[in-house]
Amino acid sequence: MVVIGQDFHQEVQLEALWLRLLSLHPAHAV
Repeated sequence: MVVIGQDFHQEVQLEALWLRLLSLHPAHAV
């Protein structure tokens, strides 16, 4: 399966956003 560059870039941004949210969540919980 060929991954289109733009779609791949969007997936990377979403994953980065998720990681940011997950990393911030515990900070607020503490």
